[in-house]
Amino acid sequence: LAQTFKAGMNMQFYDFKHDTFRRAMDSALIKKQLSEEDLNRAVHDILRVKFLLGLFDNPIVDTALAAKVFHTAESQNLALKAAQESICLLKNDKNILPVKMNNQSVAVIGSLAMSTYLGGYSNSQGKGVSIFDGLKQRAGNLLKISYEQGYTSDSSTAAQTQLVRNAVNLVKKSDVAIVVLGEDPRKVGEGKDKANLDLDEPQMNLVKALYETGKPIVAVLFNGRPL
Repeated sequence: LAQTFKAGMNMQFYDFKHDTFRRAMDSALIKKQLSEEDLNRAVHDILRVKFLLGLFDNPIVDTALAAKVFHTAESQNLALKAAQESICLLKNDKNILPVKMNNQSVAVIGSLAMSTYLGGYSNSQGKGVSIFDGLKQRAGNLLKISYEQGYTSDSSTAAQTQLVRNAVNLVKKSDVAIVVLGEDPRKVGEGKDKANLDLDEPQMNLVKALYETGKPIVAVLFNGRPL
């Protein structure tokens, strides 16, 4: 706790019960791990923002405000712009992209290609358009698009081997492969921290196997935190 205060933390969002957090704070003060100056700084910042927001003058919220600002056309357009501008093309060896719309056969690999998950901390009921469906909608009849799961993070070794084999066979018969990698929705969100920023082993094994086919590979990362 003392380290987080010294690093600039001002408050906790109930990662721990308040009683637990308060006891840890008292203990840190008694043991001189945390100074009153650091604690006062954190409290000062929180109170300053509350005063600026007028919460001490008028703590009653406007219950009609949500209906006016939630899911408006303006906010949807801003969200779309943010999503478009946050997409990064890291590398384009041999100008594989954009995929040529000339009746090529495309192998789409990876269960995340079928995901309609909106992202960490998003509304769990909300659904987006999967990468696979979006590609089919954009390409129409100009591409022959096929799919294989390719990997899973929670199956037996034999099942995983078979998934990779199926993906390799499809890629060998295709002109180009689009491999969707990243983080399963079950592994993203509150309390699901990672010790490293690497792709998991099943995905890495899949990529290596597909690379050995010699076919052009497009890797799409579907994730929130950087990998």
